[in-house]
Amino acid sequence: MNEQFDKRLERVIGNLRGDPEYFCRVLTDTPALLAKVIDYCEHEAERKRCEPWSIAGQIFGHGSGVSAAIVELYRRDEKGGGE
Repeated sequence: MNEQFDKRLERVIGNLRGDPEYFCRVLTDTPALLAKVIDYCEHEAERKRCEPWSIAGQIFGHGSGVSAAIVELYRRDEKGGGE
């Protein structure tokens, strides 16, 4: 991480109530954050009757190939990787 990110992280954690170490772990655990985004993509895709990569593409600004790869890599269920 870089110095600017560290300063922003410190500032946002300072605005939260609770254990700062916990929030630091949550906010900097990129794979866990991505898995939660993919959970959202899957739920939203079900609601909109489309593919999860389509929602991921809107969020991340990538085409279908990269978006499908992100979904596959970070999904949590038996269909892919994740936790």
